[in-house]
Amino acid sequence: MLDLNEQAKIVHEANAKWWVDLDTGEPLERNKGELLMLCISEVVEALEGERKGLMDDHLPARRMAEVEMADTLIRLLDFSGALSIHLPEIIIDVELKDNKGESLLLICDEIMDVYWTSKFSPEYLADPVIIAISHIYAYCARFGYDLEGAYHEKMEYNRTRKDHQIEARKADGGKRW
Repeated sequence: MLDLNEQAKIVHEANAKWWVDLDTGEPLERNKGELLMLCISEVVEALEGERKGLMDDHLPARRMAEVEMADTLIRLLDFSGALSIHLPEIIIDVELKDNKGESLLLICDEIMDVYWTSKFSPEYLADPVIIAISHIYAYCARFGYDLEGAYHEKMEYNRTRKDHQIEARKADGGKRW
């Protein structure tokens, strides 16, 4: 298992470019709801991959759902690194459903718990974040996905992605909010 606190630090450092204004370079205080909705969007992409039996566009040797689960983990680790959330060192044993769609819905539900906690009790964010991450690990284990392998490959791939560069993000249709 990954050292999640160390990985949160690494992911957040790798994603520093997403935490600055594209025009001024000044630090941004990003909206927690937006960040968590981006996590949910990764889960929805995993659903599409499962539904259609797709391989991933960026890591074509891996199934799309496996890579999207890694993307969800990356986003939650970035969130944790940005907010200096100290995560527990253990993954919690959680129950998932036999149905992939329902199990993905449970992951979204846990991400929503992170959102509600961030609104009302931000000092307690470690628990809902580790529960959401635990669900991701459980999903991958249940359905035979190599989460950690996909995570490392996607981190490496993201490091040099052209669409993540500032000019590409500024362009029409670029990755900006």
